Parts: sequence; C-alpha cells; structure tokens
Amino acid sequence: MEGDHSSGCLLISEYQYIKEFLTEKIESSSEPEFKKMLEQMLAKTNTYLNEALRCDVILIATALNPSFCLSIFKFSFPSHHNHTQNLLESLFNTRKAEISVPTKSAPPVAADNSKSIKQAQKQTDYFPDSVKAPVADELAIYLGGP
Repeated sequence: MEGDHSSGCLLISEYQYIKEFLTEKIESSSEPEFKKMLEQMLAKTNTYLNEALRCDVILIATALNPSFCLSIFKFSFPSHHNHTQNLLESLFNTRKAEISVPTKSAPPVAADNSKSIKQAQKQTDYFPDSVKAPVADELAIYLGGP
C-alpha cells in the first residue's frame, strides 16, 4: 500500500485478505518448513490486524470507505460492529453541531487523482442483499450500507 493517497481505510481489508491467502497456502503446503514459516507469517498478520482493530481512526476510516461501510464489521468482525457504529454516530453528531454554528470556511483544495494504483485482490461482497432505497439521512448510508 504505497503511493500518494490515504490507505488507512484499506488496512483491515488487506490484513483480512492476507490472512485468507496464508491460510489457503498453509492448507495446501506439503513442506513442513514452509508450513512453519507460513504459520509464523499468519501469527504476525493476526498481531497487526488486532492492532488495527484497536485503532479508532482505522475503524472510522474503514467504515467511511464506500466499499465497506459498516458491513465489513458486520460480516467479518461482529465484535467491533457496535463500537464502530458508536464512533461514527459520535463523530456525526459532533460534526453536525459544528456545522450548525456559522463560520467562515477556507476554499476547497482540488485533489490530484492522476495516479491510481490497481492491485489484484479477492473481492468479497459486503452487501449481498442490498437494495436501492431512499435513505433518511447521510449517516444511515454508513450505518446500514447501500
């Protein structure tokens, strides 16, 4: 995950992908040396994944990524779903209160999207039963998925 763009929202997804990849390799490996190496890699990946799951900023960034919303937590990490939802609601309410107070704002800065990095990865459908329906407010998009 290199480049000139924010990748915090992809950490949990990438660690989950690495775990699945290593687990498949462990199951298919016939060499004990490779199996031991892969198991150590899996243990280290679990350590980093657990560290990412303890970081509120990473949880929020992941939930705000339109590819995942809260569905990644409901699907893959149910124990973190409620905590992440509470974080989002708290931030939403804080920001809503800030917006209601009129202030002068700086002009928007244009983003440079000239570089895009493509990476092959396993696609998991986090919205298998999604149906397009009108949403009550913007927060509901992130709390319930599309």
